[in-house]
Amino acid sequence: MLKKLYILLTFILASLMFSFAGKTLIYLEHSETLDFDEEKYPDCQILNGNVVFRHEEALMYCDKAYFYNKSNNISAHGNIKDDTKIARLRYKVRMENKELTLYTDSLNYDRKANIGYYFKGGKLVDSTNVLTSTNGKYYPDLDIAIFQNNVVLNNKDFDLFSDTLKYETVGKIAYILGPSDIVQDSTRIYSEYGW
Repeated sequence: MLKKLYILLTFILASLMFSFAGKTLIYLEHSETLDFDEEKYPDCQILNGNVVFRHEEALMYCDKAYFYNKSNNISAHGNIKDDTKIARLRYKVRMENKELTLYTDSLNYDRKANIGYYFKGGKLVDSTNVLTSTNGKYYPDLDIAIFQNNVVLNNKDFDLFSDTLKYETVGKIAYILGPSDIVQDSTRIYSEYGW
């Protein structure tokens, strides 16, 4: 069985090298099992158990992955980690820390500096507020988030619309750092600095 799997993996990798000449390839280094389901996942290898991929000089580890041969893409699931300093996470990303959750489709996470940043829209939710913006940075060690471009803070008592906002995630204090409108019922307040 192992010999057949080894031959199959060698054939698949050789096919990938031929198909993606000129592109930066993703290589499967290890998986405990390899399955196919052409009806449900066409052109996809379903990998389970201690999955390891190599892309250039970086390794990525996960519990399960869907490896799409033609597009040279991976959908990784469970205990995802890599050996680079920057983790690039895409599509339905959910980051939880203490009482808050960050949702985005594009999160880069600098593991050395412990900073997560998104650049195609994100939403931070805690027990008091929901904050959304186009760009944002989250500093878990400092319990601070910075929101930029199209910032909206929704609270049960008011809505805040801003260009730039700093948010203390533990104290739940929002610091206005640019042109902002606070709307509560029929009351509107404009400010460029405050908390």
